Amino acid sequence: EPQDLVVPEMVFGDARYALLLRDVGSALNLNEASEDMLRQFFAQGLEVDFAEADQLAQAILDWRDEDDLPRINGGEREEYLEEESLVLPPNRDCVEIDERRHVRGMTPELFVLAAPHLTLIGDGEINLNAAPEPGLRAVPGMDEGAATEILGLRDSGYLPRSDRELWRLLPSVGPIMEALGREFTNRTTYTTDQVEI
Repeated sequence: EPQDLVVPEMVFGDARYALLLRDVGSALNLNEASEDMLRQFFAQGLEVDFAEADQLAQAILDWRDEDDLPRINGGEREEYLEEESLVLPPNRDCVEIDERRHVRGMTPELFVLAAPHLTLIGDGEINLNAAPEPGLRAVPGMDEGAATEILGLRDSGYLPRSDRELWRLLPSVGPIMEALGREFTNRTTYTTDQVEI
């Protein structure tokens, strides 16, 4: 892990500071994630009720899209004004994770639970060798069994470097990969290519 490459705490004069690094692929990129990935992240990764997870996914997409047309379970400016919200959707990508506190359906408790697993940088690929279970569960087609097997591989010291190697090590993941094809491949990686400081 990138964090293992730096001293966890440093002293400079009277000041103490920590340098924290993480693989960008270990978190879900809110600006790049599809509706299905967002729904899976909340419903399966964080175990939120499916209807609530669906509302959150649609509200996040409405928050970041450029139009003022609300999705069925989402919300644009008009819906936020009706609810007397103090913050309206900006219709652009998020610039701070904290903005998501104001998305329709986001409770303070859920935000605290989700925030450590979110990012706004990178290309949106999830690193199968670094993401914790909530991030893995956002991968298209990923179910609990496959995520558990991938985490088990990692705990055993096996880190696959390609789809082919993952399929060989975990034959049960093969049908997911085969069914989704490019959708799986385009949303996953096996290496740390981008680091968040």
